[in-house]
Amino acid sequence: MIFPIERAPEGCACLPLSSCRSVLVVRSGHSLARRFDEAGALTLEECLAHRYVEVRPGPEWVLRAMDASVSEAWIARPRAVRTPYFFSAVQMVRRSDLCLTCSETLAREVAGTDEFRILPLPEECSKKWVPKLVWHERGHRDPAMQWLRGVITSLVHEQDSGR
Repeated sequence: MIFPIERAPEGCACLPLSSCRSVLVVRSGHSLARRFDEAGALTLEECLAHRYVEVRPGPEWVLRAMDASVSEAWIARPRAVRTPYFFSAVQMVRRSDLCLTCSETLAREVAGTDEFRILPLPEECSKKWVPKLVWHERGHRDPAMQWLRGVITSLVHEQDSGR
């Protein structure tokens, strides 16, 4: 599993991957994109005036830890729909005025086309976090699992060097 947890649960090991930053994804032509073009930045109030697709792919106890570094107002932002899938969230954003927050890396992969705008979040909403590769200790010496962890870390390092 890859999760943004502080430390591994009991009986598990973890490996930090890469530092991530959250961004805002909207469709091209969205009012927040126009506002950003005019002002060069967005305010918390402007961001809170819109509804969001919330992607919650994992257990709440893990994801609540990510919310610790942002303002209460941002945590309570208006959500129109919740989904466990980034792909469906991007499709909803493409066809509506809904907004999405996700890591900058993921945004560039799934929304890096002319159909979308990837915008920086205001400081109160922006969080940096480090996803960690987590595995149970019983798989620590398994050659297949060692290979898989090696592939994942190589891809992360390759991606980091391309930034």
